[in-house]
Amino acid sequence: MNSDGKAILIVEDDVDLRSALSDLISPICHKIYLAGNGDEAIKELAAKSEIVAILSDIQMPVMNGLEFLAKIRSSFNPIPFVILTAFGDGEKFQEAVRLNATDFLAKPINDEVLVEVMLKAFEYGNQLRQAELEIEKLIAEKNIPQKQLDSFKRAQKTLFSMRIQNSVYLKSDKK
Repeated sequence: MNSDGKAILIVEDDVDLRSALSDLISPICHKIYLAGNGDEAIKELAAKSEIVAILSDIQMPVMNGLEFLAKIRSSFNPIPFVILTAFGDGEKFQEAVRLNATDFLAKPINDEVLVEVMLKAFEYGNQLRQAELEIEKLIAEKNIPQKQLDSFKRAQKTLFSMRIQNSVYLKSDKK
């Protein structure tokens, strides 16, 4: 699959598992960034605009996966976010849904399921990024003032986030 310069961020504190996840996902996305906790991941995400999807553990030092997701969503970032955890209790699942996680997978995970879920997240993230670039191009052509542009971008990200939330609720209704 051609990744067109887009990337996935894997956030996992276990170095061996992080490497194994990277190897597993590399056929769908050749550019993968790695972080050991949410704090490192925030820095990677800020520095690498090509990241279009995230796979994150929950239990990590410094900043756990749910705190990381909450921080991303508080900035109206609709990036697809898949949670992978060994602690798949109902309370954490509910918190993940509330924060608009794209999916929630319990360890140990079937490799094929993980690849399928990440492929969907990657493709959706690519679509979001492409739409964002097209909107930015149109805005640039119209010479919209920065204040209006910032307001528009916040509204756009809110709409993307609502779309993710809607798809999560629709998916959970079918279960």
